[in-house]
Amino acid sequence: MTRMFLRFYLGVLTILVFAWLVLAYVYRANNSAQNIQVIEEALGGGVRLAREKFIAAAPDEAPKVLDAIRSEFDYPLQIVAWDERPMSESLKARLHHGEVVLYGNRILAALPDDESLLDFGPLPEFARPNQTEILVGIGAIFGVAALAIAILLRPVVTQLQAIERTASAFSEGDLSARLDVTQTPKGIAFALAFNKMADRVETLLRSQRELLQAVSHELRTPLAKIRFATELIESSQTDDERRMRLESVNNATEKLDGLVSELLNYVRLESVVATSELALVDLRQLFLEVIDLHAPLHSAIDLRIECAEIWLWSNRASLSVAIGNLVSNAARFAESRVNVIAIRGEERVTIHVDDDGPGIPESQWERVFEPFVRLDESSQRGTGLGLALVQRITIRVGGHASVGTSPLGGARFTLDLPL
Repeated sequence: MTRMFLRFYLGVLTILVFAWLVLAYVYRANNSAQNIQVIEEALGGGVRLAREKFIAAAPDEAPKVLDAIRSEFDYPLQIVAWDERPMSESLKARLHHGEVVLYGNRILAALPDDESLLDFGPLPEFARPNQTEILVGIGAIFGVAALAIAILLRPVVTQLQAIERTASAFSEGDLSARLDVTQTPKGIAFALAFNKMADRVETLLRSQRELLQAVSHELRTPLAKIRFATELIESSQTDDERRMRLESVNNATEKLDGLVSELLNYVRLESVVATSELALVDLRQLFLEVIDLHAPLHSAIDLRIECAEIWLWSNRASLSVAIGNLVSNAARFAESRVNVIAIRGEERVTIHVDDDGPGIPESQWERVFEPFVRLDESSQRGTGLGLALVQRITIRVGGHASVGTSPLGGARFTLDLPL
């Protein structure tokens, strides 16, 4: 992180120095040329008149005329030879063409004899900073800017270093590593997003670990039955005994196959919920589709819907799976009736799935949503993943799942979802 800061800061300094050099070059080139032209134009008229006046004087009057001209100017005037003012060929050419030329801090004009020059100067200095002072001042401004940038960047770099340390700790296995929001005031949004991501990753990893442990336990039971039944087949004395043990192997295999299918469905749907987009869902129509799907499987159960026209933004496929699992679970345990109810609030919608079955003890209300939990182990109905998937889906779409006592006397499963 320090290396990145140094690279960035050196880049900024390089840009500032380059800008200063360009500005210095432009200032020297443009200002010098423009100032020379302005001075020559401003003083040229008076110098040419003075030259013409000197040239028109008689030889014996020349000294007096020169003194008269000197009295009219506020700076010295003298006649000098060409070789006393060494200059470039371009300046000489201009003088030979009768132009007035600025030479340093003097004004020169050529006389007709091509041997001498009228030399006005040195000229008065302008009341302004010279080029060196201006360039030094600009350089000082850039220096202050560089210092200010360093001061402003330092807190950002410190916060990025804290983020880097936390991310490194998290990647090395410390899942409890989090950013201290109070120490990152300028990056609080990023810190909150990072902590939320870390919470989510930690939850997923913990959930996967627990799921793996539960899967290992659940898979052992049918596998042990298959192994035991296979050993018994070899010792079977009659065809009926052998057929009975083969049927036991077949049942255990079917249970194992169903468990693997449910597990794959559980993982697949969790992934779909995490990546799918939201859409506008007609809740009543969704209920009708779920009831049509499950009614033939539970012909003895009266499946009813109590739902006005309600629309909500959600993941339709995953919501259909969640409600379908609740209806299927309620129908398996119901005596004769299951109600699916939706109640619309200002910002949320509440969905109840009631049955008139034996219900669920209050002590088990939280446990029923855990993977592979079956309250009635003797019934062997289901794999224990249906309600766990309902909980996962509901949380992913921003809702909450709970269980209680139904007005029908059995269990009431409730989904609280945002509209």
